[in-house]
Amino acid sequence: MRINIMMLLLIVFSSCEIKSANDYFIEANKCEDTGDYKGAILLLNKAIKIKPNLIKAYINRGADESMLGNFDLAIQNYSAALKISPRNNLALVSRGKNKGRLEIIEEQSRTFNRL
Repeated sequence: MRINIMMLLLIVFSSCEIKSANDYFIEANKCEDTGDYKGAILLLNKAIKIKPNLIKAYINRGADESMLGNFDLAIQNYSAALKISPRNNLALVSRGKNKGRLEIIEEQSRTFNRL
């Protein structure tokens, strides 16, 4: 009986497709290549859930958020990457660029509110 249960579990689990964080990252890159940034973000969320220290997933998710105009979320992702790797130049530069974009938008908003 015990062997039958083990065999059944083996069959069930071997037929399930289990994806790694890197598999989701590769799929996200394909979405990014076609401009599907929202789809890429969903896949990167899965990659990060599996492997929370996957720096490249945070950087790509930051880039995707930036492409969607979500500069505050982009900054959060680059900051998360920097917590893992404080000297990551790509994350540092990208976070700085997005902070600049966010400041421009906020300044424009303050200007228009004065009108």
